[in-house]
Amino acid sequence: GCNSGPRSKPRVSYRVSAKENFIKGKKAFDDKDYLEAMEYFKFVKNKFPYSSYATEADLYLADCQFGRERYLEAADSYENFIKLHPKTIKSHMLFSKLPNPTSTESQVTFSCFLPPMNWS
Repeated sequence: GCNSGPRSKPRVSYRVSAKENFIKGKKAFDDKDYLEAMEYFKFVKNKFPYSSYATEADLYLADCQFGRERYLEAADSYENFIKLHPKTIKSHMLFSKLPNPTSTESQVTFSCFLPPMNWS
C-alpha cells in the first residue's frame, strides 16, 4: 500500500537507550512503515541530541519523507541535514541518493537538492 496518505499517529513503545529506539526506527523504516519510523527517529533526536544516533536519525527522517513521496519535505530535510552536519560523510553521500533530474516519477527538481554556493 501507499504510505503517503494521512494516517493517525502510530502507537510506539519507546525504549530506554538511543540505540534501542534507533534500531526500532530502522526496522520500521525497512518495513516501509515510515510514520512509525519517524516517531522513533524524532524521539532519538529529541531525547538523545548528542548521541551519534541522533545524526543518523536526522538523515532517516528525511529518508522517511522521501519514502512517503513527500518530496519537497524530503528536499528540505536533506538540505537541513547538510547544513547541520556539513562535515559528516553522510552529507557527501547524499548526492548519490538524489533523484534523476530527468525522471518523470518525481516532481522534485534536482536544483532543490543543490547546496548553497557559500559553503564554508
